[in-house]
Amino acid sequence: KSNIEGMLDCHVIALPHPKEQNVPVAFISIDGTTNINKLKRELINYANENLSTYDIPYDYVFVIGSLPRNIGGKVDEQKLLELVSINYSEVEKPQYQVINLKQKVKKR
Repeated sequence: KSNIEGMLDCHVIALPHPKEQNVPVAFISIDGTTNINKLKRELINYANENLSTYDIPYDYVFVIGSLPRNIGGKVDEQKLLELVSINYSEVEKPQYQVINLKQKVKKR
């Protein structure tokens, strides 16, 4: 359980960057009512106060719904990466993305 209002869960993955080698990207699980701009400001403030410079996320990806997990209960990083389109060689400044897993779920 998170101490930051609006954040349900989070997971950080190192992604390739053309100038920085790898950068940490935070995947934040939220519900559909969260104010993303407010939450992002809170996360940035928290990271700046509590993390070393190289641990501060370079970018944030907000996931509406639960983060995908494998059979063992761990966050399934491969499934997370399949959901996003991040290519830092094409952008000057990171722009956060929002993924709605509730809409991506296929009914069988």
